Amino acid sequence: MRRPDVRLHTGRLDDGEWIALRGLPVTRPSRVAADLLAERTDPQAVGQLVTGAIQGVFDYPGTFAQTLAPYASQLGLRKGDGRATLRWLLELIGDPHAGEWLALAEESLGHSRAGARPSSRPSAATRARRRSVVPSPTTWVRWQKRASGP
Repeated sequence: MRRPDVRLHTGRLDDGEWIALRGLPVTRPSRVAADLLAERTDPQAVGQLVTGAIQGVFDYPGTFAQTLAPYASQLGLRKGDGRATLRWLLELIGDPHAGEWLALAEESLGHSRAGARPSSRPSAATRARRRSVVPSPTTWVRWQKRASGP
């Protein structure tokens, strides 16, 4: 028997929109956020999902910017501007790391700051930032234990 407050959605996923987690196919957070915006879900709820996924390194800022780009005009932003969509959602939540995430999204998308030429290789500062947000194997094991229960 299906719960009346649960809606199932079916659709086609491209290879980059899902991962295998413990042997099960799981939709990536960036695709979930896009699906929620397509359904006109409260943007604050979508912003919470985006912030949590980026902070937990379950998905990447550049992936969110790409995936959310089609919904920019729906939010009153320039059509196709995924970076502005990501910025708007992060600012809506008040994420203190918004600047860092947007810099990573810019780098991933090949955009440059202040007219600088985009580099194919991340700067040393960006590589250090990425290392600082990637969980250590110990953190990953703790997370897995919490997720699977006692």
